[in-house]
Amino acid sequence: MFECRRCGAKYPINSTGYLCECGGHFQLAIDSQLKESTTKRSMWGVGSLASTLLEVVRQIDVERFGEGIDDDGQVKSISPRAAEASKSISEIDGHLISLGEGLTPQITDIVTSTPGDRVELKLDFLNPTLSYKDRGSSMIVSAAKYAGVTQAAVDSSGNAAVSLSAYCARAGISLRVYLPEETSKSKIAQIKRFGGIVNQIPGDRSATSEAIVEDLDRYHLYYMSHIYNPLFHHGTKSLLYELLSDNNKVLPDEIIIPAGNGTLLLGIEVALSELARHVSDLKVPRVVVVQAKNVAPINSLLLEQISPSVTDRGVKDPHLQLTHGPDDESMQLGYRTVAPGVTWNLADSTMGDLHLSALTEIGGDSWRGGHLSLPSTNSISNSTLAEGIAIAKPPRLIEMAEVISKRSWPVVVVDEEEIVEAKARLSLQGVDVEDTAAATYAGAIKWLDYRRQSPLAARDSSARGDGSHLTVVELTGAGLKSPYLS
Repeated sequence: MFECRRCGAKYPINSTGYLCECGGHFQLAIDSQLKESTTKRSMWGVGSLASTLLEVVRQIDVERFGEGIDDDGQVKSISPRAAEASKSISEIDGHLISLGEGLTPQITDIVTSTPGDRVELKLDFLNPTLSYKDRGSSMIVSAAKYAGVTQAAVDSSGNAAVSLSAYCARAGISLRVYLPEETSKSKIAQIKRFGGIVNQIPGDRSATSEAIVEDLDRYHLYYMSHIYNPLFHHGTKSLLYELLSDNNKVLPDEIIIPAGNGTLLLGIEVALSELARHVSDLKVPRVVVVQAKNVAPINSLLLEQISPSVTDRGVKDPHLQLTHGPDDESMQLGYRTVAPGVTWNLADSTMGDLHLSALTEIGGDSWRGGHLSLPSTNSISNSTLAEGIAIAKPPRLIEMAEVISKRSWPVVVVDEEEIVEAKARLSLQGVDVEDTAAATYAGAIKWLDYRRQSPLAARDSSARGDGSHLTVVELTGAGLKSPYLS
């Protein structure tokens, strides 16, 4: 079931709604077990994702077959235990909608690396549709297909739409795609070849989100959203399990990722929460979150340029109330600029139960379309080369900031010149990527430079056993779309 993060209300996963009636966001109400899958090539072979889908299928079975009619015409109940007994990991493997996603290459970056500092590039743009979002698409489309969904919709800046179009084509699900009118022609052409029904919306990415809301009710479509639907996060979490598997059952010391709508960040948090329940001595990596300087709402929020808040009666105006612990005392986040382009909390690396309001998300009608009122003094524009993370108003902004502050992870912002330079540096190492991936690499360069100069950023890596410090740079983006696609 989907569970509201705010009020705890439950919804079936094939519901056409995408928010709780109270305005809260959904999370997946299951406890994923770490089990092995039989599939070898697909990311499901890592173990956790197949077992997650197994739990989802069991829930659907209980919902669908929870009551039956016996021979005497009396209503009988089929218990969850009976439904559970009818499914296994091997059976679920047969229900997967997969294109061979995951298990992407990892290569050593000899230019950035220094003695005792291993830096590796995770080439996640080498997924089937050239995007890490294929990890989330496999999970969400597999679950939707099993739940009987035949028509769905998604809004996207392009990468998620391409990915979901491919997986829906394989699953036989009709997908309506809502895109900003400035989306590249190559992405639009690819979506159409997969059978996606394209709707180009005038305006920026936020206008696209607003347009789809009207049609969801009009056409009764399943919202296959990489933003709102938590099934997607249970696909992107596979990155962490994969890194764990690839590095001798030890997570990297650091993982550097981009953040737009936060699907990768929130997926990593899901995986860490799951692992913490099953691994007693889990070594939690430092996750460095990268945003483009021109579109950096997380960074702005942590520096309190954006300040949303709640009252006892619900949302009153867009200002944030920070609380710590059960006494609900207001406090400051402690995040500040520690170096040019680097935002971090150095006051206390273990801040404990810090959260961004008891309600987690802003509620009320003003939030239903993913709107967030930004103060006029905030320096956010929509102009950046890294279009894949150019999300000025991410609906799960507060949830992302909550995770970052709870883990005390740093945020790095990069300007356009740094993106261009990083792209050239990658090309000279034989790695050709689009600008969104280059932005992450630019953030890695900036963070590594800061960490080398700052003893406060040093991290004990003795758990690795070889004395090295491993940093994995997640290169996402959509890969290069060839000109012939247009």
